[in-house]
Amino acid sequence: MIALSEPYSALLRLQLCPEDLSRWLAAPVPAVSRWSDWRHIAGQWHLGGGECLASSSDEALDRLLADCQALLARYPDNRAALDAFLASAQAENIRVAAYDRSSTHFVAGSLTYSESLYDLIAFLAVARSAADFLKAGDQGLALIHDYLWAEDGERETVAAIALVGQGESSFLSSTDLDAAAASFETLVEAMLEDQDDPEFHPRNQLDQR
Repeated sequence: MIALSEPYSALLRLQLCPEDLSRWLAAPVPAVSRWSDWRHIAGQWHLGGGECLASSSDEALDRLLADCQALLARYPDNRAALDAFLASAQAENIRVAAYDRSSTHFVAGSLTYSESLYDLIAFLAVARSAADFLKAGDQGLALIHDYLWAEDGERETVAAIALVGQGESSFLSSTDLDAAAASFETLVEAMLEDQDDPEFHPRNQLDQR
């Protein structure tokens, strides 16, 4: 695995009702191997045998996903997994798990999540499993992005996954990555400035869901 100097941010936004959110949080963690498109994660990731993720064999990918599944197996449900992901935040103001005041969007994540491919896949798997609980017309977005350490214009989006309901999710194309990252910028700015965001207040509502 290539060593990175600083952790990536991991964020998700889900458009769904409070009852469906509660059902997702209470559900068992997903099987990471349910999705076979993990090679679409951006960047140069080297696996244990020296293979690159993007061109890895099925056997190498299976080993990687098994290790990610072992990581998720620590948690009894998605709520526990998400709580552990949020604990990665290096300060309280740079984590969030809250509904907006209109109760139509839930956002969650940490601005200092991880630099490990295993952790990134674990987060994305839990996030994209929410698609099972989205109704027609609902949608979601999961994002791995460097909001903190790179200069403007050099920030990297490692992955952006769109959730469209009925269990469907897919990586966004490279042309859509900038828009995905920009959609979280107002929230990120409020977090970094340690402001009470009027849309997501209080910021930690995970135990209330």
